[in-house]
Amino acid sequence: MPLEQTCVIVDLPDDEPCTRQAVMVLLMACVHEHMGHTPVCQFHVQCAADGELLCPDCHASAKHHACRLEALAEVTESGERRVLQG
Repeated sequence: MPLEQTCVIVDLPDDEPCTRQAVMVLLMACVHEHMGHTPVCQFHVQCAADGELLCPDCHASAKHHACRLEALAEVTESGERRVLQG
């Protein structure tokens, strides 16, 4: 996963997308089985560690609700998934 990309986190409640440079890619998921590779900046890495990121799919769904994302693994540049210790 090349890191020549920006953070994909949308900051709520103003729905403004983050424009910072990504420092890592995390495999993240919510309890409703929305899962994906998520490039995050240094600021949002800490938010992910603190359990403060919300699922954008749940937020945008017809049944709009706040659902926390859980960081499951770090995705390396080669695509390998390294499970995070909790």
